[in-house]
Amino acid sequence: MDPTQDEDAKDPAFPEIRTIRFAFNCQTTTAVTPDIMIERLKKVLDKNDVTWRFENYLAECEWGDIKFEVEICKLPRMKMYGLRLKRNAGDMWDYKRLSGKLSSELEL
Repeated sequence: MDPTQDEDAKDPAFPEIRTIRFAFNCQTTTAVTPDIMIERLKKVLDKNDVTWRFENYLAECEWGDIKFEVEICKLPRMKMYGLRLKRNAGDMWDYKRLSGKLSSELEL
């Protein structure tokens, strides 16, 4: 094995976090590690009675008739991480209020 390669890079137990470009703001970006972000996110989702299922760095969430995703991503060319929130179903105004509330409670 090449000593310059990360040993965990190909290990399925350590999934690679996606690096994507997306619209982000100061409420959804942080230098906190993804593991800490996941724990904070789970607490906030539970506090707001949102049902969720995590798979790697993606949470599929449901609150009433609103279905949405929350993904932890790495920001390009920065040593920071962000949350990408995406509504899949439900009223967009209810989703907007919920996502704003979740973002502010995360304390990233």
